[in-house]
Amino acid sequence: MTLISENLQKQGYYTTMAGKWHAGAHFEGQIPMNRGFNSSFCYLNGEEDHYTQVFSMLGGVDLYEDEGPALGKNGTYGGTMYVAHHLQAIKTFVQSGHENIFLYAPFQNTHAPLQVPAEYLNTSITPNGGKQTFFGMIRFLDEGVGKIYSAFTAADLWDNTLLVFSADNGGEQAVCMRTHHATSFRDKEIIGRYVEASILISRAAYAYQPLPVADFFLNP
Repeated sequence: MTLISENLQKQGYYTTMAGKWHAGAHFEGQIPMNRGFNSSFCYLNGEEDHYTQVFSMLGGVDLYEDEGPALGKNGTYGGTMYVAHHLQAIKTFVQSGHENIFLYAPFQNTHAPLQVPAEYLNTSITPNGGKQTFFGMIRFLDEGVGKIYSAFTAADLWDNTLLVFSADNGGEQAVCMRTHHATSFRDKEIIGRYVEASILISRAAYAYQPLPVADFFLNP
């Protein structure tokens, strides 16, 4: 399967990602740098500790930068590191001579385990079910997206940018059996998607049926 990053890279885009990869790590050819990315900073599996970057199923640190392990860089809240990588990647792009950028930002928030820096905790709501932490993780996510937006604006890129938001796993299985990522129904039809275009699109296409994230694809 060809990824959108591979096609965009062939079109001359500077391509970068940071956050959750989880799209293959058994072979070297499956890591982001071999799937169409010019730079990457990520964890390869899923559900790692936000602070130590330890993936419990393998009992070791899961943190990768470009072509190899990001040795010695674990120990900071993951979202903080990934946002910092995005901001640096935008600066690198501006200096690179590339005309366009594809920035893939698969945030670890709000994936389990529920963890967030204390200053983001929402203590105004009930602590039951980890809600204070969960809402804090959403606040961190919102702030991180804002920083990326501000960096695009400062670099005079926003007026030619298409922004796509998409959810990951779907609803909890106990509540939304049809849409959970462990089921056969992978469309996540009840999870919202958000697209914002700062550029005027002369011919618009509308889709009213469920849209799998895999359908966001650019043919060469």
